[in-house]
Amino acid sequence: MVPIVRRIAAPLADTAMLTVVLSTFNGSATLPRMLEALGRLTQPSTGVEFIAVDNGSTDRTRAIIEQACASLPLRVLQQPLRGKNRALNLALSAAEGDLLVFTDDDTLPAPDWLLRLQQAAATESEFDIFGGAIRPDWPCPVPSWIQNGVPLGLTYGATRPEQARGEVFPGLIWGANMMVRRRVFESGLRFNEHVGPSAGQYVMGSETEFNLRAAAAGFKCFFDPDAVVQHIIRPHQME
Repeated sequence: MVPIVRRIAAPLADTAMLTVVLSTFNGSATLPRMLEALGRLTQPSTGVEFIAVDNGSTDRTRAIIEQACASLPLRVLQQPLRGKNRALNLALSAAEGDLLVFTDDDTLPAPDWLLRLQQAAATESEFDIFGGAIRPDWPCPVPSWIQNGVPLGLTYGATRPEQARGEVFPGLIWGANMMVRRRVFESGLRFNEHVGPSAGQYVMGSETEFNLRAAAAGFKCFFDPDAVVQHIIRPHQME
């Protein structure tokens, strides 16, 4: 059953606190660069908190994110039950922001990333879910067979360069660069813990499934190409 949503005026985003959420499993190869990028963000004057959920890592992930607490307003949560959506739902129970921003442990946000998302929420008050551009961060020059024959979206999670600013199909907002107003979760929606990356499989699409349900409940999606993150591509992913 689609939940009944009582629509209320969204708070102006320039008065809204942000919570940035990421889930990580054995992310030690990319987390140092990712956390350094978070440290270079221009933080909104309204405040921002970061929540990292360790989803049962067996490498140095926990130590890396705990070390980052010295320089970032970062909280570390533990979700030992594998599953990205389980980790995200745990973070929702602790988040304090009016705008909840989701990303991954292998992204490099641009310094103005949060400001761009916050401004989009301020100017596009009829929208509740926001996405931005995801561009590959290549480890080496890109061979022609990848440039000419590999779908960058399906393979590397990169959004289309030509994707324009404006209302967008829910399936075109992806979890590496996504923001949701708190009121969406207050309506009762949560991430489906039976889909998405989990123990023994890496099937993507958990945020897409959430966005489609949110759209069915009446929440609208907006894309801002100026809110940019890069996705770190590992060398083995180019083989």
